Amino acid sequence: MGHPSAPENSPPSLIEQARAGRLPPHQYMDAPTLDWIIASRPNLPQPQSLPDRLPVTTPCPDPSWFTEPAVAHSIHGVRHCARTALLCALLANARGASPQATREAVIAAAVHDCGRTHDQGDEGHGERAAAWFRTHVGRVLGVLEPDAPLVDSRRIADAVALHDIPYEAFTPQQRHRYERSRLQCDLVKTADALDRYRLPKTKWWPQNRYLRLIPTDEMHATAFDLVVATETRWLAGMTSAEAVTRAIEENPA
Repeated sequence: MGHPSAPENSPPSLIEQARAGRLPPHQYMDAPTLDWIIASRPNLPQPQSLPDRLPVTTPCPDPSWFTEPAVAHSIHGVRHCARTALLCALLANARGASPQATREAVIAAAVHDCGRTHDQGDEGHGERAAAWFRTHVGRVLGVLEPDAPLVDSRRIADAVALHDIPYEAFTPQQRHRYERSRLQCDLVKTADALDRYRLPKTKWWPQNRYLRLIPTDEMHATAFDLVVATETRWLAGMTSAEAVTRAIEENPA
């Protein structure tokens, strides 16, 4: 099964392009990069088990939700957003978050990069994704939460809008939104950071010093293994959604 957004001609691997300082606007996982990620695994303990039941029906965003179709299956696409949502669920459970707050964070994580136009810095993509979510709340909840339990869409939008802004860079208005939705914002920021093991330089991998909600070493191990499990399946020909679903079903932890 082909990958709809991947380029037909195989370019140099992401690690080669990263070393040369020439990463393209749209970046797709490749076998040499995944092999390098696996070989570079940090010294981590056994991963934390995935939850038996997720707080939403599916953690995967629909590819059509992405502003730029080329991003839908890139390193910021469906698989990244779905892994971030899964990690949110684990973090929320460890934190003892309420079911409502957990659902809000997981939904925010599932859509947090839908506003991206490329895989580089893309300043303002969080606010763009939040604006898109505000106008498509029913559509998103219809996929992620068809039973429509209670959620506060304002808190979901806050977590999406602030996920790409460092805490120390918040404006007064952003600080107000953060205080209104502190837990949801912290969960999404930490889960998003944990999925950085997919990136082609170790200096870009997760660093706790940028976070307020600090994950355990076991959570880091879970995040690393999720990257490997889902990207391996995608490279083997599964769709992004299938790769995530199968990784969850076959989770050995």
